[in-house]
Amino acid sequence: MKPAILAAVTFALAAPMASAEVVCMDSDEMEAALIDWYQLQPVDWTETEKSVIWASNRSGIWATVSYDDRSHRACVVEQGENWTEDGGAVLSASRE
Repeated sequence: MKPAILAAVTFALAAPMASAEVVCMDSDEMEAALIDWYQLQPVDWTETEKSVIWASNRSGIWATVSYDDRSHRACVVEQGENWTEDGGAVLSASRE
């Protein structure tokens, strides 16, 4: 199962910004992939009821993850590059 998750998240984060796909999986698996493979961390100040921005100050990669508490699923719905510590990131973003 881990190779399939890696492939899905890799595709989502590496896809060209204009044609990004929404990738969904179990919430725990999504968070593990974002932390372990991309060294992303949740950005607390952007947390809302249903979504959280995950970002890396080091690589500049960021992703907005939408959560569904009932199904325990999480989806990468937006992603981009050029994240900065103060949250200025919308230079290259994609949205489904």
